[in-house]
Amino acid sequence: DHVYAAMLDAAEQLEQGLQAAINQHQRPWQVCRLGARLELQFMPQTPRNAQEAREAQDHDLESYLHLYMMNRGVLLTPFHNMMLCSPQTTSEQINTVLTHFKAWLKTLA
Repeated sequence: DHVYAAMLDAAEQLEQGLQAAINQHQRPWQVCRLGARLELQFMPQTPRNAQEAREAQDHDLESYLHLYMMNRGVLLTPFHNMMLCSPQTTSEQINTVLTHFKAWLKTLA
């Protein structure tokens, strides 16, 4: 139980931080979370199915996010904009992701 609790707490912290940054920069995007797995969707509402998610993909923006984060030591999954919190994910690591994500959002202005 403590392992799952740690993963879910970390995922909630990451989800809230990502969504707050998105809202602050007035981007019409959503963070979808299922358990400890999160995915950034470049659309104003949560997709209802895979087709909606595919239609909302912005390959240029997605590539830019991945490259930006990778150049700062944060590796997102090589498909989608997926993140997964493990039992060992720390608040410091989450803050690192959020710091770079917020900086990335500023480059889009």
